Amino acid sequence: MDGGGCIYEGENVQKAFVTHYEKFLGVKGDISLTPTPDLFQKRLDSGIANLMIRPITDEEVRKAIGCGTSVRVIMRSLTDFTRMSGLIPSTPKSTIFFCNVPDHTRLAILNIIPFVEGSLPVKYLGFPLIASRLIYKDCKVLVEKMEGRIANWKNKWLSFAGRLQLIGSVLSALYIYWASVFILPKSVIADLEAKMRRFLWSQGSVSQGKAKVSWKSVCLPKTEGGLGIRRIGDMNTALMSHHIWSLLSKRKSLWLEENFDDQTDGATIFLVQVGKRN
Repeated sequence: MDGGGCIYEGENVQKAFVTHYEKFLGVKGDISLTPTPDLFQKRLDSGIANLMIRPITDEEVRKAIGCGTSVRVIMRSLTDFTRMSGLIPSTPKSTIFFCNVPDHTRLAILNIIPFVEGSLPVKYLGFPLIASRLIYKDCKVLVEKMEGRIANWKNKWLSFAGRLQLIGSVLSALYIYWASVFILPKSVIADLEAKMRRFLWSQGSVSQGKAKVSWKSVCLPKTEGGLGIRRIGDMNTALMSHHIWSLLSKRKSLWLEENFDDQTDGATIFLVQVGKRN
């Protein structure tokens, strides 16, 4: 149906489209190639035009990003996004980071933006996002989480079998993801296993002489006389071996393509250097 209320069907639809655009764009005819004198009356000054296309220096980028004006532009963009989409940024989960920014600029930006200042290393879903080896303080949240679980069970007067079940199902699940992603420090492994051992034998209290059997024997498979508790270090090694297998089998992965091939350059994976921190 066109603007006049006429309805077109079948092949007439195509003809109606052609007729419409012939009227809209004009019909074929002689056209003068001489430009209209006033066609480009308003144009940029050549100096301004050159400034718009010249390369931008790193110093200009740094000053533009680290100033109140750029932050206000960001906040206006977030406000427009919220108004159009109905989605609101989560303030408690949003942080802003500063590097080599003067204190007066940092305070000015924090007064404009509603987010709190963050600190490194960044955490995602409770896990530190770092490229180097973990140290004890990186895993403190894991240790504290296990301490909290055990503290909640202290007053429940659980039986030995109940505590054993909780170790195998709950406490082991706390560290399993960490062990599948990171090489855990030995001090963290020792601390976690000490807490599990004390919980098993003495409900979590620190006391001497409560253990009836060595922890090594307790962690043996049930078929070998143990209780089937898995050693954290052994689990960590086994889960890391899965990543090594991915490297050796050249599993399709963006991370492998970007990191492994560049670092090894055809050499063995055991010679890849891992960053360290103090």
